[in-house]
Amino acid sequence: MRLTDRTVRLYASPIAEAHAWLPHRTGTRPLLDLSQAAPSYPTAPVIARRIAQVATEPDGGRYAPPPGIPSLTHAFAEELSLDYGATLRAEQILPTGGANQAFCVTTSALTEPGDEVILPVPYYFNHDMWLRLDGVTPRYCFPDEDMQPSVAGAAELILRAPRHRARDTGQPDGRDGSTRHDPRLRGARPLERPRVDRR
Repeated sequence: MRLTDRTVRLYASPIAEAHAWLPHRTGTRPLLDLSQAAPSYPTAPVIARRIAQVATEPDGGRYAPPPGIPSLTHAFAEELSLDYGATLRAEQILPTGGANQAFCVTTSALTEPGDEVILPVPYYFNHDMWLRLDGVTPRYCFPDEDMQPSVAGAAELILRAPRHRARDTGQPDGRDGSTRHDPRLRGARPLERPRVDRR
């Protein structure tokens, strides 16, 4: 089987690499595993019971109706509207299997091979991997001294990127554990104005 050059050039997951270091540690203090989407602890009992219940229902193995289970999309719309002071409708919600899938779905819908997407540093490694698999070039925007998004840095990248199609703000939290300040995010919104497609 011949793999594409984009696939061959990808690097391995740093999560697996970090786990490979564990047998070599010399410390005795307990470790806190912060790996996302790869928990080392068992599923919460309430979730396990619900999964078992649905598995025995007549329609438990069917695909959910697109774009999602109505009761779920309504619940998401209500919660997001309350949390963010917005007015969202259920038909504006597309549930995914987590934030990573949401990123992949969004960028695949908005970009073509050769386009560019701005990623804030530090970024999720799989966001970089997904863009490269799609033939999209990631452009890295480094934070300021407070680990907050650099609006000036993003603006400079946009001016230098003729095929810039999207910018990942990392809202609401940063990859380093910091919280993105709302005024800083508001300051970046003028950068989101529509661009003229020159292709």
